[in-house]
Amino acid sequence: SKNSVTATDAPAIELGDKGTTLIIYGTDKSSLTVKSSDAAGIGSAFAKACGSIAIYGGVITATGGYQSAGIGSSRLGKCENIDIFGGMVCATGGKSGGAGIGSGAYASCGDIEISRAYVYAKGRQGGMGIGDGNIGRCGYIRIYDNVAEVIAVACDFDCSSSIASHYEAVKIRDGANVKDVVHVNLDQLTSDIILERHCLLSGTTNHKVTIKGVADVFMEDAHVKNQLSCSGDITIRLENGTCNSVECGDDDEPGIKVDMLCKLRIKGEAGQLSVKSKGTGIGGKSQDVGGDVTIESGEVNIVAEGEGCAGIGAGKAGACNDIVISGGTITVIGGEEAAAIGSGARSACGYIKIYGGKVIANTGVKGAAIGTGSGSYCADITITGGIVNATGGTYGAGIGGGADGLCGNINISGGDVIAQGGDGNDEQGGGVGIGGGYNCEKINISSGKIIAIGGIKGGAGIGSGSGANHICGKISLTGGYIQALGHDGGAGIGSSNDNSSCGDIVIRNTVDEVYAIAKRGMNAQAIGAGANGSTSGRITIDEDANVVSDYE
Repeated sequence: SKNSVTATDAPAIELGDKGTTLIIYGTDKSSLTVKSSDAAGIGSAFAKACGSIAIYGGVITATGGYQSAGIGSSRLGKCENIDIFGGMVCATGGKSGGAGIGSGAYASCGDIEISRAYVYAKGRQGGMGIGDGNIGRCGYIRIYDNVAEVIAVACDFDCSSSIASHYEAVKIRDGANVKDVVHVNLDQLTSDIILERHCLLSGTTNHKVTIKGVADVFMEDAHVKNQLSCSGDITIRLENGTCNSVECGDDDEPGIKVDMLCKLRIKGEAGQLSVKSKGTGIGGKSQDVGGDVTIESGEVNIVAEGEGCAGIGAGKAGACNDIVISGGTITVIGGEEAAAIGSGARSACGYIKIYGGKVIANTGVKGAAIGTGSGSYCADITITGGIVNATGGTYGAGIGGGADGLCGNINISGGDVIAQGGDGNDEQGGGVGIGGGYNCEKINISSGKIIAIGGIKGGAGIGSGSGANHICGKISLTGGYIQALGHDGGAGIGSSNDNSSCGDIVIRNTVDEVYAIAKRGMNAQAIGAGANGSTSGRITIDEDANVVSDYE
């Protein structure tokens, strides 16, 4: 069930006098949203005292009004103890000094205890996330090690903690998953800033922002018109309902720079992030090594305008570690001669893994959409789920190698995948849908719904890239619905046009359907060798496999 209460000059839920207790129960499918414009969300009225609050479950969102706590006392008021022993609780204090959970401004509350719950608490303008409001006071604060997660945000950058008691009586058990977050208003920056703690960013700045150490970075309508540089173990969290951006205008500089030993994660179920740069979008700088990038959720849009720079991955003549996408809606455009997701020009990338989400990848001339840039390398590409739409640049693969690129194994075991090779011309043949570049190791498809289309001027649907000595290893199709279309001399499944080659082709009777098409009259096989001197290895198709080969 969904429930809500809104009030103006009184708490949305007002407690009784001292000695009374409000108890809230619920499940993860029941929610309560409360908001007051001039008092606590849940708690005491203005200049009045109230009893205790105990929350044992449910999804609770409480927003306080002017100088009042989200959960606790209103300004000049008093609240007894606050216990949160379960559920998901999001509490935001009112402007001018309300704590998220605790006291209002010039007010007080008793002890606060938190266990077995997920809690997000944000204070405003002098109010703590958990504890004292501005010139307020609360009793003991205890957070136990069985909490799911506690995130406390204070809005003043110069405060030492966002969890604070007037009596300096804060006890956080060892091992408790607690993030003490400071709010940084980017509008107020006058120079570049280095942050080495959990922080919430909001506002707009033209200055560089650097995050170091082990830190969660909450972005709440934050706009960095410069570089956001990450070094350490960094998680960017996109606040629900917010639009955030990073735009770096310096040549060859990433929008979000990921240092060599950095592990960057991006998440945010209902948050948005746009990244635009004249270098790599998210990843390593040109001629440098970038770290790991993982995107778990959120809507993330990336445009890399730097020549030879990937949307996510490596810069020109650089390198990056692994790239993992497990959720979200990700739209990526890479620079010329670079992959959208993977390596830049003349660079290298680690493993690329897509486990879920919706991924749309496009790139410039000579780059694969997912895989390598021109003359570059990437390790294995693995897709196990999600929706993937990958369109290579001119000469580049949809998934695999860019022009003269080398990639490891391509393994697809799930998901809905559309891979379109880039078109070719009289100078060089079209890119393969899934596979080649200069060299691709093995291609294994065991499940999913796969559509692979070779580029105009000789690209195979699945197999090797166009051109002399361009090769791929064994192609194994053991499951899934697979459609593969070769263009202008490229095989549907096998080798592309113009003296390219592929290894053995094996299609087992465990496939749901394989439909392979080559262009009629171009001397290419639907399954096997492309035209103009191209070759393939041994072809093995189980007798009862559901395979259709055709020409159009």
